[in-house]
Amino acid sequence: MGHTALEAPDPALPPPHRNHLLALDGLRGVAALAVVVYHRRWWIADDSDFIQHAYLAVDFFFMLSGLVVALAYEQRLIERRLSLRSFALLRVIRLYPMILIGAVLGAAWLCLQALTHHVPGDILRTAAAFPFAALLVPIPPALFPLPFALNEPSWSLFFEVVANLAFAACVPWLRGRALGVVVLLFGIAMIATSLGFDGLNAGWKWGELHAGFVRVGFAFFAGVGLYRLRKTKHWPALALPFPLLSVVLIAALLPSLLPGAANAAYDLAMTMLVFPAIIVLASNDRAAGRWNGVMRVSGELSYPLYITHFPLLALSEALLWRLHLPNAAMLALSVGIAMVAALVFARAFDVPVRKWLNRKFGRRG
Repeated sequence: MGHTALEAPDPALPPPHRNHLLALDGLRGVAALAVVVYHRRWWIADDSDFIQHAYLAVDFFFMLSGLVVALAYEQRLIERRLSLRSFALLRVIRLYPMILIGAVLGAAWLCLQALTHHVPGDILRTAAAFPFAALLVPIPPALFPLPFALNEPSWSLFFEVVANLAFAACVPWLRGRALGVVVLLFGIAMIATSLGFDGLNAGWKWGELHAGFVRVGFAFFAGVGLYRLRKTKHWPALALPFPLLSVVLIAALLPSLLPGAANAAYDLAMTMLVFPAIIVLASNDRAAGRWNGVMRVSGELSYPLYITHFPLLALSEALLWRLHLPNAAMLALSVGIAMVAALVFARAFDVPVRKWLNRKFGRRG
C-alpha cells in the first residue's frame, strides 16, 4: 500500500513559489505517519486488527495533490505560460530525488535478505529490477511478483505522476461542467471498484492496477474541483483547528475491516464525503499559534517518510530484533528511526539536489 507526493512548502524553491496551505501540510504528515504504523500494526495488536483503514490515506493524498497542483499550476497551464514539457520537468525535479533514495534503500534491503538467506540469485534479480524502480515504472513479473517490489509504497507515486501528466495535458478542456463529468464518471467507477474488491485496498498488485487508475482519477480530479470551488462564493466558511482535524482523520483510518459490501460503503463514504470535508475545514484554518511549527515539520517530513519508510522499517527491525524489546518499544523505535532517517535524507540529499536541479533546469519551467 502506499502515498503520494503532495508537497510541503518547498525549501528548494524561493519563498514566492511556496504555494501551500499549512493545515493541509500538517494533515498530510499525520496521514503519512498512519501509513507507517499500518505497515507495523502487528506490534500493537497480535491479530493486526488496528488502523486497518490506513490504506485510505492514499486517497486522501491524491485528493490533496489535486488541490495543490491545481493551485500551483492550473492558471499558468491554461494561459500557456507553462508548457506540458516544462510542467513535467518541474514535477520530475520535485519527486524523483526521493524516489531514487527509496529505490536504493529497497534494493539494499533485498540484497541484505539475499545474503542472509544465501540466495545470490536474488541479488541479480534485484539489480535487474533496480532501473525500473529508479524510473518509477512497474517491474516485469518475470523478476518479481509485485510491480513495485523494491519499494512497495512507490506504487501510488506512479499513479500520482500519471494523474499529474493527465491533468496538465487536459486542463485546457476541463473547464466548467467538463471537470464535473470527469469526477462523476470516476466516481461511478470508484463505486464499482470498491464493491468489486470489498473496499479500496487495491491497485498495487498485477491484475488490479486498474483500481489504482480509478482511485487516483476520482480523488485527484475531485481535489482539482475543490480548488475551483475554493475560488467561488460557494466555498464554505467553517474552519476547524489542526489538532481536532488530526483526530478526525486518524479516527477515519482507525476502524477494523468490515464484512464485504459494508467495508466498500465505508471506504466510499470516507473518500467521497469525509475527506473532502476535512480538506475544506483545514483550508479555512488560518494556522496561527503554537501548532504552526508542528504543521511545518509534519508537512516537510510527510513525503520523504512515505517514500522511504518501507525499506527503512525493514532495515531497522533487522537490527532491533536481536534486542528482544517489548512490542510497544519495538514499534516506537522502528518508527522513530524511520522518521529521523527520512528527515536526514530530505535535508541532506533531497533539498540540495533539487536546489541544484532548479538552478540548472528550473528556468525552463
